[in-house]
Amino acid sequence: MRQLKDGTHVIGEVYTDTALVFIGDPCRLRPDPAREHPLANWDTFIERLHMREPVATMIDGCAAVSTNCADGAYPVSVTVEDGRVVGLAIDFAAWLDEPLT
Repeated sequence: MRQLKDGTHVIGEVYTDTALVFIGDPCRLRPDPAREHPLANWDTFIERLHMREPVATMIDGCAAVSTNCADGAYPVSVTVEDGRVVGLAIDFAAWLDEPLT
């Protein structure tokens, strides 16, 4: 992993085919045999999301956020202070700056 200087840096893009971005610890995706895991079943996951409009919610300790735009690629930026990442941002409006084709 490369070291970044203090400041805000675009580190790449996040891609979505569901118009949804999911942020969480990957271990939260492991099924727990002791309980019904809301992330282990796609239909249950989608049902939980569609109960809230606009979609910006927490599910089992993970964030699920609608792009409110469309499928595609969205720039991801991090803010670094004292050599540590202290913030993360995804620009869902970036496509508004691009000409439509």
